Amino acid sequence: MQSRGNAPSAEQKRFRENLRDLYPGSVIHHAVGGTAKVKINLVSTNIGEWWILAVAEEEHKKIHASSVGQARKLYEKELFEYQMKHYFRVYFRMPVPDEVLEAIEDYHL
Repeated sequence: MQSRGNAPSAEQKRFRENLRDLYPGSVIHHAVGGTAKVKINLVSTNIGEWWILAVAEEEHKKIHASSVGQARKLYEKELFEYQMKHYFRVYFRMPVPDEVLEAIEDYHL
């Protein structure tokens, strides 16, 4: 459940639905939680509703059952990159803001 004031924007909802459409039957996995923020140059940036993955239900359970270590985050980053390339090939645009992509790329392991 979203906290008040942290609800996904219309743009984030559209991104989530478009991603889900690319992978029919998938569920959405938030790699760092829907309300996650990181600081970039002293500015807090919300990455939680952007760093999402469309995965099969069974895969979603496996992700949550795995340890929270480096291997899991590396897998989530690689899958995100793959899905964003697929998204771009289908929709001809990158929905995730550049500063968010940078934050995800630099996210600590």
